[in-house]
Amino acid sequence: MMNPLITETLYYLGSILFFSGAFFFGLNWLSSGWMFAFMRVKATRGKRTMAICHDIGDTYFKIGKFDNGAFVFKDRAKKSRTYPNISRDDIIHFTGVNAIQIDLKHDLIIKRSGEYVPGADAQTVSALLTRVIMANSILDTKEKLIILLIIAAIIAAIASAYLGYMNHTEIMALGQLTGNI
Repeated sequence: MMNPLITETLYYLGSILFFSGAFFFGLNWLSSGWMFAFMRVKATRGKRTMAICHDIGDTYFKIGKFDNGAFVFKDRAKKSRTYPNISRDDIIHFTGVNAIQIDLKHDLIIKRSGEYVPGADAQTVSALLTRVIMANSILDTKEKLIILLIIAAIIAAIASAYLGYMNHTEIMALGQLTGNI
């Protein structure tokens, strides 16, 4: 049979791992996969590039790489997409990593200046640019939820530290009984 102190420590560590994992995946879900993609691109130190995919009803983030001068990545449907002849005007610096904005409906790249590759439908371009401008209101609500989650995590950490401090005498007594301290 295990020592109660070890059992309590394992419960404590398990709960911390569970809640920190839930917090991370919650933030990743709220940011449409940005956090996981950002961490993967940042870990490669420039070998990979983030693809900001503007779909009909959603904007999401994927990871791609340059292969023989062409940008290659897989979209949500696991379909491999290749964009040859990427210029420096097509690459933006987004949250500390290099990224390329892609319109998946028309299979076009959005340049740094906000223009599309020539031949795009003007009405669709206008609709997508309007959606990008209006996206700030959506981000504001997501940012509020993220801030609330961070505050809840801080309160939980303070509460657990307080409870640990209050139970310090009981833990010391258990340690003296078992002869570990």
